[in-house]
Amino acid sequence: MGQTALHVACQNGHKTTVLCLLDSGADINRPNVSGATPLYFACSHGQRDTAQILLSRGAKYVADKNGVTPLDLCVQGGYGETCEILMQHHHRLFQTLIQMTQNKDIKENMLRQVLEHVSQQSDGHYHRVLISLAEVATTNGHKLLRCPEL
Repeated sequence: MGQTALHVACQNGHKTTVLCLLDSGADINRPNVSGATPLYFACSHGQRDTAQILLSRGAKYVADKNGVTPLDLCVQGGYGETCEILMQHHHRLFQTLIQMTQNKDIKENMLRQVLEHVSQQSDGHYHRVLISLAEVATTNGHKLLRCPEL
């Protein structure tokens, strides 16, 4: 399937092996046949430390060939700590996470688990999550109540 040693090490959270492979010239962004990169593999298994290593070394945040992103995988697995690492490196992902509340295909309990983790990191994160969720609720409420123009 085109996995490299780096893909496998990232999936299994073998930090020392990941560092050794990267120091030896492994391609940090090499996709497998389905377009999954080492970061994708780390996120699919909630490997927070491995994701941190990859991101600090310049790993690109890209979706696979089906459009599934590392953040999608973190949310699907309920991996709040790994989501937090992604958002520390890519601040725009916070808004993407909030928008996921509108996706009916995402398991609600996993998304709630991630949002709870993010909001517990600091008072600032807590308020940001609450305000963002309130904005989504307000927007949805306005859409429901808006009368079509006559």
